[in-house]
Amino acid sequence: MLINAVVLQEAKDSSEIENIITTQDELYKALATQTKNGTQVKEVINYRKAIFLGHDLLKKQEFLKLRDIE
Repeated sequence: MLINAVVLQEAKDSSEIENIITTQDELYKALATQTKNGTQVKEVINYRKAIFLGHDLLKKQEFLKLRDIE
């Protein structure tokens, strides 16, 4: 649960650089209800998924390939 919160915060903060502004409340509601209302919430959730995917690839391969990043 703690790791999920940290990753979600990172996804939210990084998305703000691209002018994708959401609230923590909107993000937790979207995760809890499995609904992604609004493109901004959807974008942050997808960013979060990408972080976890990268982590899983690192555990499996022990490095990231350029193809993985693209």
